[in-house]
Amino acid sequence: MFRFVLRHETRAEHGGLDQHPAFASLLDGTMSLDSYRNLMLAFHGFYLRVDEPLQQACGRHGLDRFSFVYEPRTAILASDLRVLGTDVPLWTSQSPSVQKLDVDSIESLGGALYVFEGSLLGASMMCASTDSLLQRFGTGGNVYWKWCREAGSKRWAMTCQLIERLATSDQAKARMVDAAQTAFRSFAQWLDHWDDGAFQRSRKQC
Repeated sequence: MFRFVLRHETRAEHGGLDQHPAFASLLDGTMSLDSYRNLMLAFHGFYLRVDEPLQQACGRHGLDRFSFVYEPRTAILASDLRVLGTDVPLWTSQSPSVQKLDVDSIESLGGALYVFEGSLLGASMMCASTDSLLQRFGTGGNVYWKWCREAGSKRWAMTCQLIERLATSDQAKARMVDAAQTAFRSFAQWLDHWDDGAFQRSRKQC
């Protein structure tokens, strides 16, 4: 199955993201509440930039014929920020930039979706850690992680079906691999600033 090829070909990028200090501190229980807010700001800022292009590309390439519908994350993340007492930001031109995703072809879109839909599975495994963290500080703000836990398996099955149907030629497979590698790198580069104040400094409050 081609999704296993994708997993192998993106092993380095995926592994680097899994070892990111943000996720490490969340899992081992050492993350502060301020750092958690910054992480949620980072997620919100990233998906604010990619939700619309991904949704538009799904429509442009007619993924509904494959029974695939993209579900934006930005509103869910915004609701968590409000619970955490953080104004939902309007990001400015001084904010860290996101590497442009390749969604020009349907195969490239499939490669990007492999990453972003697959990330729900990883996030679902962190849901217990976010529960513990927020209980410790007496607050909420992890609806996003709970949504990942509830929706992850179903969305992953839908994505795997799409990927296998798109893997029709060597060229199609190469496009998916390249796009998946780019998507991993884009998210990792954005998260490089999660705890250095860059998101707090560069956002414009509503």
